[in-house]
Amino acid sequence: LRVIEVPHAFNGLAQLAHLDMSYMSFGQMILAPGMFSALAGLTKLSLQSSTLYEWAFQPNGSTFRGLGRLHTLVLTGNKLRFVRPDTFGGDGLRSLVLLKLDAAWIATLNDTNAFRGLDTTLQTLDLSRNLLQAIHARTFSCLRRLRQLYLSGCKKLRVLEPGAFDGLVSLQSLWLSGSPLRLLNSEYFARLDSLRNVFLTEAQQPEQADEALLVVVDPDDDTLLQQDFSDHG
Repeated sequence: LRVIEVPHAFNGLAQLAHLDMSYMSFGQMILAPGMFSALAGLTKLSLQSSTLYEWAFQPNGSTFRGLGRLHTLVLTGNKLRFVRPDTFGGDGLRSLVLLKLDAAWIATLNDTNAFRGLDTTLQTLDLSRNLLQAIHARTFSCLRRLRQLYLSGCKKLRVLEPGAFDGLVSLQSLWLSGSPLRLLNSEYFARLDSLRNVFLTEAQQPEQADEALLVVVDPDDDTLLQQDFSDHG
């Protein structure tokens, strides 16, 4: 079995909780609208390393229509290159808490609608080990419930535009480990009232990961306090 092409392939599986379709070779295929709509009880869907390109997903979130209970979506290791606007739109993913887009060849996130549809539920977004070169202003502005953002291992990430993290009012932890960023201006963290931890390690020396720096935002004076991270595990 290489691909599932018809939207009724899962009829009769309304109680299915976890579907793992990792390592299937979808190649140039487009996932049918409502392909998973029969899986009303699904809570986790994994499409890891399935050779999915950005065009595989239907507009307005119709690929994920009917997945109202899904809390985890894993798209790790695909070839998305960029996140198309409204890929996760509509109300199909109204319970999604965790979205893994790590190591997915994503090179750009320059559309503020990329994550529209996830604004009221998403708490963890993993974009680590991608090809991102810049984070543009208001990229994540709709994700007001997001608590954890992973941008670690993005070895081409050199630019954070002013306002890159605008709108992330619930963000508590930010991972920038393994990026070429060397100087973090406190302006990057303006209006991030919930932010407590920013994690940094050197990209060139993974063996020194235990010597990472924990940068803590002090909510009382908005300054950054640099602390040794070696004892935090």
